Amino acid sequence: MHYNKRKRMYEAMTKMVELGKTPEEIKQLFEINPPKKQRDHTSTGLLVGGIIIVGIAAGLALMAVVLTKMTMLAPAGFLLCLAFAMIVAYYIVRMRQQKNGNTKLE
Repeated sequence: MHYNKRKRMYEAMTKMVELGKTPEEIKQLFEINPPKKQRDHTSTGLLVGGIIIVGIAAGLALMAVVLTKMTMLAPAGFLLCLAFAMIVAYYIVRMRQQKNGNTKLE
C-alpha cells in the first residue's frame, strides 16, 4: 500500500513538472514536509529497564524473606546492583545529551 501511494505521488509530480509547475507550487499542493528526526530512546530505555529490574529484585528479596530461603538474596542483590547501574547510565547519557545541546530528553 505504501509503495502504491508513493508511486501515485511520483506520477502526479511528474505530471505537474510536465505542466510547468514550480517546485514551490508542487510543495504547496502536496504539503511536503521534511522527515521528522528520530529521537534516541536509549536513555529512556535505560531508566525504564532499571526501574523494572528494581521491582524484580524487590520481589525476589520479598520471596526470600517470606520463604526463609536466604540463598535467594544473592540473585536479588545482583539484580539490584544491575538496576542501579542502568539508572546511573541513564543519568550519564542525559547529562551528555544536555551538554551537547540536545534539549529534547525523554
